[in-house]
Amino acid sequence: MKLIDIGTLSPVSMQAHNQAFSRRVWGPENGSKNMAIGYNFLFAQGWAEEHSHESEHVFIILEGSCDFKVNNILYNLNTGQALVIEPGEPHQILGNGREDCTYLTVTSPPAWKN
Repeated sequence: MKLIDIGTLSPVSMQAHNQAFSRRVWGPENGSKNMAIGYNFLFAQGWAEEHSHESEHVFIILEGSCDFKVNNILYNLNTGQALVIEPGEPHQILGNGREDCTYLTVTSPPAWKN
């Protein structure tokens, strides 16, 4: 059993993301082999380059809203919604210019290294 206080985790910049930060709740750096969880923040003007992972990837919007481009289709996600990305599926998160977005990511296996 592990108890993690997210507020004590240092935010880190995410590779290929602009104006987006992650607090790595659980992942390879903590000994996880099967999944990774990030508590993330995207500024309203933030974005990521389009990319894909060999992992299942779930986004859960906790607060605010943002846009996702998946297979060249644009989706708007709001508080309380989730989006599941299949392995290898190209995707991109985009700030919508109106409000910041706080969201969880869950990947299995982990989408990042130590």
